[in-house]
Parts: sequence; structure tokens; C-alpha cells
Amino acid sequence: MRKTTLSVLVPAYNEEQLIEETALGLLKELKALRHALKSFEIIICDNGSTDDTKKIAEKLCAKHNEIKCISTIRKGFGIGIRKGIEKASNEWITYAQADGEYDKSFIPRALSVIGRFDFIVASKHLNRKHRGSSMLRNILSTSFSLILKISMHVTDAGSSMMFKRDWIKRISSRLQNEDFSFQLELLYYALREDLRIKEVQISPFIRNRYSKRINVFRTTISFLCSCIKYGILWRVNRILGVQR
Repeated sequence: MRKTTLSVLVPAYNEEQLIEETALGLLKELKALRHALKSFEIIICDNGSTDDTKKIAEKLCAKHNEIKCISTIRKGFGIGIRKGIEKASNEWITYAQADGEYDKSFIPRALSVIGRFDFIVASKHLNRKHRGSSMLRNILSTSFSLILKISMHVTDAGSSMMFKRDWIKRISSRLQNEDFSFQLELLYYALREDLRIKEVQISPFIRNRYSKRINVFRTTISFLCSCIKYGILWRVNRILGVQR
């Protein structure tokens, strides 16, 4: 495996109870990947938090050279990722949820295939035994995965991704989404430019008791609409021969 460098972005909004645990957990995990990484950085992206998230992040930055932090008054997952991309200095970029709801196996699995692929997608749905915590979640999650597979040729786009810094910095000025649909926009540009895309299997997340509860129905419907939108745009661009 060729060694590389990695930036891990952690967008955070009012995560004072979990941000330290998440950041230190990532730090430990990345240090264990020295066989694959020449260097790494963790960039905490505070999204206008009104609690002590920013203060805790700044203390972590002062104590650990590998941890950096930035802040914006604007809220939104996509905004946090975009701000992190601006600061990222390493060859590859990925991101993790500030509440710790991510599969630790994604980064090493993604790193193991970067020599053959340009854009790595984490997918819970490659595991056919995947089940959500409720019947509603199962129905919405399965529906989203099916529509995503038909429209954009992957089974998941709501967990994490890994991509090259040079590519994302080149297209970053075109990115517009500010919420979680930002991930579908990333996938759209990866498809549009014929990047070599690879899905790697991850496990369902174990929900932390401090994690924020989201409106599952509203979030999934928003994802489905964005999925259909970008699927149609991608096909129109292919018909017109537009790639860049």
C-alpha cells in the first residue's frame, strides 16, 4: 500500500458533549494507521455553535498538533465541509460526524483502494442485513438506497466519502448545498467527471445517547428529491457530452 496524507473534516454544531471524545477517538484511530499514512490532520469545523463546542475545539488544537479548528457563524453540514476543504492541506480528504456516529473501518478500507479509485463512498447498504432502528427508518432507508442505485449507481450517500484534495478544490466554487444533500452534490460531480468510484461496506451506526435526533421523514425526503435532481442532471450532461 502506497502511503499517503489525509485530512479528516469534522463539522460540528453544538456538540460540546461529544466533540472531544470524537476528536480524540479519531486521533487514536489515525495514529494506528501509520503504515498507510505519512501524515494526517483533523480539522474541526465549528458551524456557529452557541454552546462550548468552539472553546473545546480550541483547547484540543492547543494540545494536539494534529488537530486544527476553524469557525463560521453560518450553520449547515455542507458549509462546515466546504470551510474544512479550504483549510485542508493533505492529498486525500474525508469527513466524520462530530457526534461519533461513523464506522471506524471506513478510513482504513478506503485507504486500501485509493491506488485504484478516485472517489470512495461508505455504504451501509452493501450489507443486506442492514436494518434501521424502526420500521419507518427501514422503509425510508431502503427506498432511498434503491432510488440512489437507479439514479446515481451507488447504494448510499449519507455516511462518508473520501476524495482527492486537488479535485475538490478545483470544483469547490461550484458547490452550493449547505445541508446534508451536499454529499449528493459531491457524488454528482464525481459522476459527471467520470471519476473511478468505489463503494466500501460499513456497518450501521450505533447511536450515541447524546446524538441529536433528526426529523427522519423530512431529511429522507430532502435526500430523495436531491437524488432525483442530480440523477437527472447527470444523465442530461451525459447526453450533451458535458463532463467538466
